Amino acid sequence: AVFPIVDQINRGLQSVLQAPAMCIASAELNLEAGVKCCEQSDFSTANTYLTKALSLLPNDTWASHYNLSLQLHFLSAKSAYSCGDVERACKDVRVILKEGRCIEDKVDAYFLLVNIFQAREKAENAYLTCLEVLADLGEKDVLNDRLPDYCDGKELASMVAEITKNLECKTKKEMSAIKVDGALKISYIMKFYSFIAVLAFFVKPKVVLPICCRMLELTLAHGVTKHSVMGLLQYSAALCQRSSCKTEIASHVQAPCIIAKLAMSLLNRIESSDIIGRAFSVYYGLIAHYAEPIQSCGKWLSKGFEAGMSNGDTFSAFFCANHHIRVSLIGGDNLSTLLRESEYYLSVVEQHGNILSKKLFLMYQQTIRVLIDKGASNQNGDGVNELGQSDVRMAETIHFQKALQSFWLGYAERCHHYVLKLLQANVIGRHHRLIISFYHGISSFTQIKRHRTSKLKQIPKEAIVTLRAAAKDSKWNYGNKVHLLEAELSSYEGRNEDANSLYAAAIIASQSSKFIHEQGLACELAGFHYKKIGDLQRAWGFFNQAKSCYAKWGSEMKVEGITRQLAILGGGRI
Repeated sequence: AVFPIVDQINRGLQSVLQAPAMCIASAELNLEAGVKCCEQSDFSTANTYLTKALSLLPNDTWASHYNLSLQLHFLSAKSAYSCGDVERACKDVRVILKEGRCIEDKVDAYFLLVNIFQAREKAENAYLTCLEVLADLGEKDVLNDRLPDYCDGKELASMVAEITKNLECKTKKEMSAIKVDGALKISYIMKFYSFIAVLAFFVKPKVVLPICCRMLELTLAHGVTKHSVMGLLQYSAALCQRSSCKTEIASHVQAPCIIAKLAMSLLNRIESSDIIGRAFSVYYGLIAHYAEPIQSCGKWLSKGFEAGMSNGDTFSAFFCANHHIRVSLIGGDNLSTLLRESEYYLSVVEQHGNILSKKLFLMYQQTIRVLIDKGASNQNGDGVNELGQSDVRMAETIHFQKALQSFWLGYAERCHHYVLKLLQANVIGRHHRLIISFYHGISSFTQIKRHRTSKLKQIPKEAIVTLRAAAKDSKWNYGNKVHLLEAELSSYEGRNEDANSLYAAAIIASQSSKFIHEQGLACELAGFHYKKIGDLQRAWGFFNQAKSCYAKWGSEMKVEGITRQLAILGGGRI
């Protein structure tokens, strides 16, 4: 009922402007309308009402109507940011930071500011701003004294072991029973620690886990809140990432996954609608694929994007969108569908001026187009030149995607080159390391046949060890990969009977786990194996199966390659 009233008042503003008291009353009604629009995720209309409300405030508004001014400027900034008007959002934020009377009144504006910094590829600025706010909220001693100590290897390892053991044994009921401290400052502290943990991954990786430990320390001392859920998820993600170095890659992720599932179960017990997007981005983007089918992760990340956008949380929405395309590409989703989805996401991030997300989607699109038809459909090279020289945050994605492209194009030497660049990077995600070890292992057999060096021979053997360990946590995601690597190794070593059964196992496992692209790959490699041992009829049959799989995947490039093999074998089959 408020909208018709406000609209009518706004149409007759000339009479309202004559009475200051009526201006304030009208501003409050426009605020009410703006709030309702925000609740309905209609940020564009909300921005219109809030802009009108701000225009009705007197010149001394911060002195005479402080609370109204504070609320209006923040909601105006948030709605503008959610609509992609970053300049307007920054303007309102700067007013709040100038006029706000205390840190508690400024924290929401600061939080929006660090989101803007991150979107504009100013992660260092966002990180330093978070540190300043946390210091003002009373965490200065922790940041200056305790966090550096936490980074010490032995002390950190001891703390992680103790926290992990404690959390593994906690039930949802026990966590929920921890008394919640009503102090608003604790909620703000947890909120900023949650964000700085994300930023630290790019700016200062060594403090990610210590920051997560601090969040859990606060949770156990002050009770479970929605930000505690994020602390649990980020702690779990940090533990998974900690196992990304070569010496720890084979370690299990059971404990982090247990803790993460505990965190997700708590979402339904607390008011958490505004962090659903963030929770989904961390759980399904960074953790779940170690234990759950990767295809389902992609679907939940799509829902996380929708949740983030509906709450005006574009940071988590774009994080979900990026990981949706990433995991769906790894999971073998239809390439044409993925291209359409990535184009939609790209249009949204361009509207909001999110530079980093734009570069990520351009990189994914380049890979998808290469897999479809070697990029022939993008003759104009749309977006490729925009990648340019990217910072360290893009290095991992670029090297991984280039290695993936090179593998499917059949360029073994180039694939090896990009894998080495990826492995030499200071920061590489455990999931990327697992996936690339599979493709590197398969591709290495081409080089082994040419060079026959002992160093190359170790690549597939190490990949088998790594992926066997991963398959213990998720047979669905990694079991087929182990079978195919073992099949290729058996074929190379001349153990043909073993190879025959292992290729069959790889094909069945890929089909069962819905990896249509890897099912096609297993059939293709089986075809080459049977061609090598002189069984041309079976070779033709497997190549034909590979062609069908690649067609369903949407790769015209691979279909054409297999069609050439079938033509070569045509006479031999008969």
